[in-house]
Amino acid sequence: MPRKKNEKEHDSAFATLTPSTPAEMYNNLTPWLQKKGCILRFDYSAKLQSYHSLYTWGDPTKIKGITFPNGFSVAMPADEDYLQGIQKAILGIASGQDGDGLTAEEAEFALPLVIYRQGRASDIVDHVLGLQTLKARYHKKVGGGLYEQGIAFKPGTTLGIDTCSSPIFAYIPEKSWFKEEIQDLGFEDIVKIFPHYEAQMIKLILGRAVVGRSGSVHPGTKEVIHHGFRKAGVVIGEPGVGKTITLNGVLDAMKVTGKKRPKLLALAKRQEEIHSEKGGEPVRLPKRSRTRAVSHALRHVGVLL
Repeated sequence: MPRKKNEKEHDSAFATLTPSTPAEMYNNLTPWLQKKGCILRFDYSAKLQSYHSLYTWGDPTKIKGITFPNGFSVAMPADEDYLQGIQKAILGIASGQDGDGLTAEEAEFALPLVIYRQGRASDIVDHVLGLQTLKARYHKKVGGGLYEQGIAFKPGTTLGIDTCSSPIFAYIPEKSWFKEEIQDLGFEDIVKIFPHYEAQMIKLILGRAVVGRSGSVHPGTKEVIHHGFRKAGVVIGEPGVGKTITLNGVLDAMKVTGKKRPKLLALAKRQEEIHSEKGGEPVRLPKRSRTRAVSHALRHVGVLL
């Protein structure tokens, strides 16, 4: 009896399957890289690097007025020399050398992470993008979800704890790390452009921004933080009072401690598109909003995304 065409297609698909699944190879790759002192992080913005960024452990960026305790280290972007070493190791394993726990099949699977190929698909890209889509759909359906973003909102508790499997990418400095003469300074002592209640609101918005989204897990622990999510903060005031200067200073401070610098949108610049940080797709404002955005009145407004 002749076989149907689709049955032949299924046979050919099964013939291309490897003994190890993509999930198994990916899960084995992460601890192997950790043994080499490398941290693998999924990153939507790193398309050239197969949606991953490579980090190594290092000392935090020096900040005037802060003394970091011994043993506190954070994940820092890997440099070119380290990348070359990882490339040689993975290429050697793929060609038959001893892999120290990594098979030749797994090394070939990992090659797109260290040998960049613009616009070319790979098994590891298909796997991680499919996995992230699956997670997003699951969380949307059942709600909640835990997110290991690597934000240490109590970094002092990580000292002496093995955080290799849950590295620190960003942190909020402990109060005791600051010089004594500035420990008692409050937000209003430094940022003086806000009235009392508005200052409380902006502190709440910034506080929720620096600890990460609700459901974030503290590195090295199982502690989860829960809060009401805020997508944006809107600051309204007279032109020239210092809104942009103040907010840029706050955002630069967040960047020094490892956070990605949020966007500060000045509506006076007549921008018609706001890019969603979550999806990366441009969201066009309605025509009525665009008309308002070019008006003189909105020179009083700054939006923190």
